[in-house]
Amino acid sequence: MSKPVILVVDDEPANQFLLEGLLNANHYEPLVASHGAECLAMLEESSPDLILLDIMMPKMTGIEVLERIMKSDRLKTIPVIMVSAKTASADIQEALNLGAIDYIKKPFDEMELLARVKVGVRLKQNEDGLREMIQQRDEFVKIISHDLRSPFSAIHGFAELLAQSDNLSDNQRRSLDYIIKSVEFSDEYFNKLLSWSMVSHGDLGLSRKIFPLDIFVESIFCVFGKKARDKNIRLINQVEPTTLINADETFFRQAVSNLLNNSIKFTEEKGEIALISKRNGDGILLIVSDNGIGMPPELTNEKLFSSELTVSQRGTHGEKGTGIGLNICKKILDAHGFGIHYQNKKNGGTDFVIHIPKSASSPCK
Repeated sequence: MSKPVILVVDDEPANQFLLEGLLNANHYEPLVASHGAECLAMLEESSPDLILLDIMMPKMTGIEVLERIMKSDRLKTIPVIMVSAKTASADIQEALNLGAIDYIKKPFDEMELLARVKVGVRLKQNEDGLREMIQQRDEFVKIISHDLRSPFSAIHGFAELLAQSDNLSDNQRRSLDYIIKSVEFSDEYFNKLLSWSMVSHGDLGLSRKIFPLDIFVESIFCVFGKKARDKNIRLINQVEPTTLINADETFFRQAVSNLLNNSIKFTEEKGEIALISKRNGDGILLIVSDNGIGMPPELTNEKLFSSELTVSQRGTHGEKGTGIGLNICKKILDAHGFGIHYQNKKNGGTDFVIHIPKSASSPCK
């Protein structure tokens, strides 16, 4: 296992000698730069695990060197500990504001310096590990999205081929139409999910358009119709037919679908789930209302929609879940500038309420 590399930047030979010997004796690999320009030149060719940066240096101060480091996407991930004289308290505050993780005052205690170096190196290793996990996650999403396209394309192709037959009943033709539209939606969603993951970890790149909310809800009901019928659950569309919404239809569909799926999962047989629109002074409320088992009273909105909630309760028919669907809803709605909260109903069941601002909703003309 290679030794952690520590870059020492100090213009005093005595300090260089002391730090180099101390780091070598404690299983670190020291690199030494005598001034700011030499430090920056060395950083062009290497990425140490930690930088010990003296503040008071001629020509280019440690603060100026730190500013240059923090402007580089590659270098700003390297932890920097400032080394300063006792009189440099204002410079220390400026360095911490710029991004330095810690400081040590001269003359320094060897045990204290080694302890802070150890913490800084561990911080770098943890952040590197986290970045690697994120990279692996993105690669996994890329592979899954790519591999799922082939079976979806096959389903889409065969469904279109069957739809060309003249010997279909109206019900069969409608079913094939639902299959084709569902596959097209899934393919578009995977493409957008891939873009979200690979571009900026949260920037969805929304493609907004205006569409009627009641027809949108009806199309979602078509997809979940069989699942609801299997539990004898009635789906009710109570969205005003005069309502338009401005949103990314693919992502918004996923958010509403997750909420509806959640309601079906936690509603007993012969229950009811309604999608209701209500106007208020700030825009529109889209409510997914069920008469299911409700949420545990100790579960807050903040916890329910957070990424920390990864344990999913089984549904009324033992349905399994991942526990991440509601967190995905929150991220999608946040990107739109929409709000969401839930509330348990007095007579049983849950309302999930999406807040659509006035700027993203309007009556049909």
